[in-house]
Amino acid sequence: MPMNEQEVSKIIAAAITECRQKMSLKLAKALIERVERQAADIGLAVVIAVADEAGRPVAVHCMDGAY
Repeated sequence: MPMNEQEVSKIIAAAITECRQKMSLKLAKALIERVERQAADIGLAVVIAVADEAGRPVAVHCMDGAY
């Protein structure tokens, strides 16, 4: 079942709201795990990138089969 951009944005916003602290690798990994679980639940393979407040990459994760 395809999701629209608003649904994806809501999922991301909810995850970010829980992570309102300085982005660390530990926190980025936890966020990635949550996004990966939700993507798997709806049958998507996604690439997840987490950046810090300055926009510097902290972690990037590609699920098997992601484009």
